[in-house]
Amino acid sequence: MLTALARSGDLAGARRLFDEMPERNAASWNSLISGYAERGHMAEARSLFDEMLRCGSANVVSWTAVIAGYARAGDVWEAYDLFRMMIPDPNVVTWTAMIGGFAWNGFHHEAVSLFLDMSRTADRLEPNGETLLSLIYACAGLGFPCLGKQAHAYALVHGMDGDGEDGRLTKGFIYMYSRFGNMDWARHIFDRSIRRCDAVCWNSMIEGYIRIGRLEEARRLFDEITVDSRELSWVTMIVTWTTVVSAYFDSGDVAEARRLFQRMPERDATAWTALISGLVRNERVAEAFGAFAGSRAAGFAPEGHALAALLGAVGSVARLEVGEQVHGLTVKTGPASDTVLRNALVAMYAKSGDLEGARKVFEEEAVAGKGGGGWRDAVTWNTMVMGLAHHGRAHEALRLVVEMQQEVEPDGGTCLGALTACDHVGMVDRAEEVIRFMVDRGIPVGAEHYACVVDMLGRAGRFEAAERFAGSAQAEAGVEAWGALLGTCGMARGEGEETAVGERAARMVLGMDPKNAAAHVALCHVYARSGSHKEEVQVRTEMGRKGVRKRPGCSWIGWRGMVHAFVCGDRSHPQTDEIYSMLAQLTGKP
Repeated sequence: MLTALARSGDLAGARRLFDEMPERNAASWNSLISGYAERGHMAEARSLFDEMLRCGSANVVSWTAVIAGYARAGDVWEAYDLFRMMIPDPNVVTWTAMIGGFAWNGFHHEAVSLFLDMSRTADRLEPNGETLLSLIYACAGLGFPCLGKQAHAYALVHGMDGDGEDGRLTKGFIYMYSRFGNMDWARHIFDRSIRRCDAVCWNSMIEGYIRIGRLEEARRLFDEITVDSRELSWVTMIVTWTTVVSAYFDSGDVAEARRLFQRMPERDATAWTALISGLVRNERVAEAFGAFAGSRAAGFAPEGHALAALLGAVGSVARLEVGEQVHGLTVKTGPASDTVLRNALVAMYAKSGDLEGARKVFEEEAVAGKGGGGWRDAVTWNTMVMGLAHHGRAHEALRLVVEMQQEVEPDGGTCLGALTACDHVGMVDRAEEVIRFMVDRGIPVGAEHYACVVDMLGRAGRFEAAERFAGSAQAEAGVEAWGALLGTCGMARGEGEETAVGERAARMVLGMDPKNAAAHVALCHVYARSGSHKEEVQVRTEMGRKGVRKRPGCSWIGWRGMVHAFVCGDRSHPQTDEIYSMLAQLTGKP
């Protein structure tokens, strides 16, 4: 009776019956402890367990119930403390509960380590299907194919490959091999057990093909599952559709991604998030704003990382009023406490030129940290430093770098912000101090750092020093460093050594990247400013021969709540004739 009440969830009734029992045996204690533990009432389960320990009645079932309860509740280290304290030797169920507790809570190293301990120290204990299931998920999370394959071999030898009606172990192996990128083995298991495969299996296969770049095979599977989806819930279908939509965005096929999104039978906030984020990643900013408006009209609030991506797009086109609307939405819907989103807000305000707005969010984050919401991280500080630097407030930026060191360690991003500040006001000596600081602290000097210093030296007219510094760059930073030198030579008056330096810089860049369009254009500017028009024509001819084309510029304008994008030479806008007519009037050219 007690066991039936506990299993049915009537814990109050079970407890009353337990308290009324004149004598209690281990089974009655364990039934009530298991009932509490399985439903997450760990305080009550632990209280009963401690009382049972004092009575000397606890057995391996009691210990296992409490350990499994803590693991299920996410308190994995409390579970592990009990596991190590066990007076009776743990049985395979106890080991499995603890291994699974680590695996399902993301502690994959610990799960694998404990499994190896079990195989070495537990006499005559053989792993069961649940043990292997936890192990293969841990191996998948760690990318340990060798141990995962051994687990599969063990299952085959011991006849566990046909693991009952639910097929959980089979599904686990499909997931594991797809995570390893071994899609041939995953497909072999999938084809053998396709009748038992549910949405989890299909998604594992589709995601596995996408992960290794075999998008066509992922699409074929996707088309199969969407043709006959009667047994799948709409929630499951949305997950599958969204995965494939995101994959097409990642491959750059925006048109196909949009077509699939439009065909979706149902859409949720995650699907809209995939659309908005994908458009931003592919620099389709105007379309991303339109998708954001569409999601709001459909009654969905995009998730945090979509809002962060949208805020990044807002900053790139300086649409402050749209950014403020997104900010208001984050306050209303709650995700504004997310550090990534708050950092995106700081960046959006800074890029839009509203440094006071950026500072306000920056300071609010400090207040939130004191209240337990998490301190500002290095990205927060770096974003604020870079915002100040880009807007010419170099001294404020450098003061903030000093202040930052009271909370977090500066990193490469911090130093880039400091160098950018120095570049904007020509503080060459201070920039050299920053480079020395990086070397002393062991912070790698990357391509952007080299480019920033080279640009600064070039702007100061110190072309020889700039060339020397570019020459000291590591191979992977060479294109950016020499490209920066070439760019500064292209902006100079062309009256001194910069033409010769620019030619040498161009040779270095084009030697590493023969089709670098920016380098060709910058070299043209060098020759044009020095009056070497014959050489300029030769470079332009060479660009045509190589098929090198400068990427056309793009501009945005906000009008009546819409963002309109314009690309040089583009005639796709529905009001193209009126736009070009007005442009001709403004420029005075027919």
